[in-house]
Amino acid sequence: MRSLSVVLLITLGIYCAAAVFMPRGLLAAGTSGDLSGVWSTTDSCFPDAPYTMLLDQQGNSISLTSTVSENPSCSGMVSGSSIDLTCTHSLSSEETFALTGTVDDNDTISLAYAGSSIPCQLTKHDGMDPMVQSMLKFTNMSEAIKPLGERTPAQMRRYMRRMNSFTFLIPPTPVAKVRNISVPGPGGQIPLRIYTPEGDGPFPVIVFYHGGGWVLGTLPMVDHYCRVLTKESAAIVVSVGYRLAPEHVFPAALDDAYAALEWVAHNAASRNADAARIAVAGESAGGNLAAVVCMLARDRQGPAIRYQVLMSPVTNISGMKTQSYSDYAKGYLLTRQWMEAFRGYYLPDSANWTSPLVSPLLADDLTNLPPALVITAEYDVLRDEGEEYARRLNSAGVLAKNFRCGGVIHGFTTTMVDYLSQTKDAIRLTARELAKVF
Repeated sequence: MRSLSVVLLITLGIYCAAAVFMPRGLLAAGTSGDLSGVWSTTDSCFPDAPYTMLLDQQGNSISLTSTVSENPSCSGMVSGSSIDLTCTHSLSSEETFALTGTVDDNDTISLAYAGSSIPCQLTKHDGMDPMVQSMLKFTNMSEAIKPLGERTPAQMRRYMRRMNSFTFLIPPTPVAKVRNISVPGPGGQIPLRIYTPEGDGPFPVIVFYHGGGWVLGTLPMVDHYCRVLTKESAAIVVSVGYRLAPEHVFPAALDDAYAALEWVAHNAASRNADAARIAVAGESAGGNLAAVVCMLARDRQGPAIRYQVLMSPVTNISGMKTQSYSDYAKGYLLTRQWMEAFRGYYLPDSANWTSPLVSPLLADDLTNLPPALVITAEYDVLRDEGEEYARRLNSAGVLAKNFRCGGVIHGFTTTMVDYLSQTKDAIRLTARELAKVF
């Protein structure tokens, strides 16, 4: 799934130039005057609160609520460009607290606590990013979105490798050291690529699982992202090359993912890493593996995981009945047809589709899992199930934050590192959340 986005690299230069010369009217902020909608902030206005909020405006009255839990909850008034809110939050020492600020341009709200000069900012999701829109026009006419059923997985992998060859256009982010090794796994050797940041260590460590529908994806395809994450987080990143379907069906990928986590925990000291500070992260199918690995570690009394970062994760492969599956089934890079094909390759036995080891959203027990950051894309079939998983975690007593990135499509997290502000925000947010637990 993330691998589908590699083709976008071909046209980065074209569309960067297009963004510069695009008529300003296409880039202008919305001017509807109605603030209702989904808003996000990478600098939380609330203590340990989710990063995505729902705002409802009725006349001059407004309410602001979390997308994933009952807290925080705000209500207030907007008058012209001024906004005043009274909020409650279970983690606040005060019964209520006030936020005041200004509506900058119907797309941005600047707020601050009463008596504080430290602001925070909310940004409204208001249509597709112009650069993403331009790239979609290209990819929808290209071989990248040809149905998986019209070519074999091997043919698709070769195509993706050719597309990935264009990454030479992007200078690699420097890190102190990158090393490729293989470690024993339940089905043979598991390739790992280990990124070490500058500094003395011992470093915290992030075990990262790439996307690709359990069928596509390689370590080189996420190399640039892992380098940037290493630098931003000042942590060792271990990228895992788990076995792929259809050659290796469920649970091969999951078995490798968990074995890699165990190897990291048992060998941390020899890699200048701290086994007491381990997080897992993954995108798409990799986000699915990261979520389930946390469940396995809990149930098997395995390695202690401090945090989980789930980017556009697959959390319920059995359903495909959410609103986002309906709204973005075709034309937004990752299609419903592709997801059905991936499911068929990885899970040929439909009896496995409802297993919590495949669909963690269907698990009966989500208690005692690591806190989570769930990053979702606005125009993505997987958006709703990822956000529902964050809500389920909160309901189970697990602190989970959702950050819905506006204007972007599936795969933006690891592909457009140097070009989209949403991608940069997601990486910086990931680093900030990890810093709190590391």
